[in-house]
Amino acid sequence: MKRIFTTLSIVCLFACAMFGQSSIEVNLDKASLEESLKDVKEPIHNLTLSGKPRPEDFDYLRSKILSDIRRLDLSDVDLDTIPSKTFYAKIYYNYNNETRPQIVLPKTLKHLADSALWVITDYGYVKYELASSTYPTLGKDVYNSHGQYNGNEIIPSSGNTSFIIDNNILYSSDGITAYHYNGGEDDVVKKGTRLIYGNFMENGKYASGFTLSETIDSIGDRAFANVGLVAYTGYPVEDMTCYAPNPPKLGKDVFLNSIIYNMPVYVPSKSYDIYKNTEVWKDFKLRRIVDAGIEDIATGKLSSSDYYDLQGRKVKSPTKGLYIKDGKKVVK
Repeated sequence: MKRIFTTLSIVCLFACAMFGQSSIEVNLDKASLEESLKDVKEPIHNLTLSGKPRPEDFDYLRSKILSDIRRLDLSDVDLDTIPSKTFYAKIYYNYNNETRPQIVLPKTLKHLADSALWVITDYGYVKYELASSTYPTLGKDVYNSHGQYNGNEIIPSSGNTSFIIDNNILYSSDGITAYHYNGGEDDVVKKGTRLIYGNFMENGKYASGFTLSETIDSIGDRAFANVGLVAYTGYPVEDMTCYAPNPPKLGKDVFLNSIIYNMPVYVPSKSYDIYKNTEVWKDFKLRRIVDAGIEDIATGKLSSSDYYDLQGRKVKSPTKGLYIKDGKKVVK
C-alpha cells in the first residue's frame, strides 16, 4: 500500500479552535493522518486530503472521522485502488432533513476492490463523485452488501465531462456505456447505449420495472447479480423488457442470484425464438412484445381496452398493481 505524509494548516487549526470550524485540509507531510489531526477537538464535517495513503490512515478515517463526515474530498489523493471496505463505518444521515454525505474519489482511481464502497447507514445513502476521466474496473459487491438498500449514487464530480447522468443512470459522455444504476422506477437504459457495464445494478433493488433499449449488445460481469425487490412497492409482479433484436452478449454471473429469474422478461416477438435458444436468456420467463405493446399469451392478440397483468393474462377486475393497457404500463 502506498504511504501518505500529511500536515495540518496552522490557519485551519486556529479557525477550528476559535470558531468550531468543521472544514479541514490536510496536505502532504511526514506525519500520519492521526498525527496531523491530534489537536482537532471539534467533529470534522468536511475533510480534504492529498498525498499517498497508508493503511493506518484509512483505519483512522473509519474509526474517528467518517461518523461525522458530510463531505470527504479525495480527488488529489495519490491512489489507484480503493481497498476493500475503505469507508465501512457508521455514517450518520438524517434521511428527512439532510443531503447525502459525499465522498469524492481520487483522480488517479483505476480500480475498486471487492466491497470498496460499502458504508453503514440507516438507508445506505452516500453520494460518490467521480473525479477520474475513466470509470474504474470493479471487484465483487463493490457498491452494497447483500440485502442492503441500494441508495448509493455514483455521479461525476464538478467539471468532470467524461460522464453524464440521465434518468438516474450514470453514462459515458457519449451515452454508449451505462455504468451505474442510481435507483428509480420504470427506468430505461436509453437508445444509443451499447454496453451495460459490470456491476451495473449489483445488489440493487427493483422498484417496478426496467427496460433495455434496442441498441444494447452486451452486458458486463455481475451487472444484475443479487438484485432483489423493494418490498414496499405493492406491485404484484415486476418485469424486465429488452428491445434488442439479438440477445445481448453476457459476461460472467450477470444474473447471479437475481430476482429477475422470477420475473417476466419481455423480448421482441420476431426474436422470441432466438432468445429461447440462447444460453442464459432461455432460462427466463420469456414473453413476447410487439409494435403496439405486449401480446396476450393466450390468444396472441392485442386489445385496446382490456387490462393485462405482466404475464400477458387478461384481468377482468384489476385491483392495486401494475398492468398493461393500450400497450402501455399503467399503475392502478
